[in-house]
Amino acid sequence: MLHHLFFAIRPFPKYNYFEHSQFIGFPYNHKSLLKANSQMQIANCITSVTQSKHKFAQSNPFSSIFLLPFFVSVCLLFTFLTLNLKFVIMMFRNAIFVLTIAILSTTFGCNQPAAETAQEETTTADTTAATVNVSAPSGEGFTTEVLQADLPSPRKQMTATMGDLKVVVNYGSPSVKGRTIGTDIATFGKVWRSGANEATTIEFSKDVTVEGKKLKAGKYGFFTIPNANEWVIIFNGVSEQWGEYDYAEGKDALRVNVKPTVLGVPVEQMAFVIENGAIVLQWSNVGVPFKVA
Repeated sequence: MLHHLFFAIRPFPKYNYFEHSQFIGFPYNHKSLLKANSQMQIANCITSVTQSKHKFAQSNPFSSIFLLPFFVSVCLLFTFLTLNLKFVIMMFRNAIFVLTIAILSTTFGCNQPAAETAQEETTTADTTAATVNVSAPSGEGFTTEVLQADLPSPRKQMTATMGDLKVVVNYGSPSVKGRTIGTDIATFGKVWRSGANEATTIEFSKDVTVEGKKLKAGKYGFFTIPNANEWVIIFNGVSEQWGEYDYAEGKDALRVNVKPTVLGVPVEQMAFVIENGAIVLQWSNVGVPFKVA
């Protein structure tokens, strides 16, 4: 009785189950009828789409070429959705996951090049400003070359010619910036690198006398011990060192004591100059001369 009722209300009246017994077989039951119904639904879809395609092609002969992939895709998709619904759901979920990752990567990664570009522009601007503001004093018998202008304390090199003697002083040039020598900078009573960053170096092309004391030709680390009324000038045998952290008094080649002077015009950026046959360290309102011959 069930199969007679199913035939009476079936959704595809053009389909005759008795004529297509290969789908269901005999004796048939409701499960086999549902299987046949699904298979025939696909067949009717393909037939309907094909007939529509032929009708449209008659009115537009060129359309079949372009629409054929579309119709085939629709049929395959319908079949795929009917037979593999769980697989489709899994693929859709994976696609959503991949799309979410792509959106997050784009959102959080797109600002990085802009940040890098801004940083490069800032660095360039700072370098340009530093180059413009860095002083390189020169005078009779000496010149100063800026080696690294993009540092907070630019690296400079003073080259002097004193008769047949050549003197080269390489130093970092810090700025005063409103600070006071003896308390804020160049602290009294402590060994100072006499510059910034790497220790200052001084090189003599031949044997010399400094404040009347002999010193052999060569390159030395240049240090000082500032005080209010007297500075100690130190020529250390280790020329390449960072600051005064590795300074060792036992490596000193020579020490001399000199009297500081008060400069008429304060010097913002520390410098070495030649005045009256002496090398002078100038910074803020303090000058520290020592005679070399």
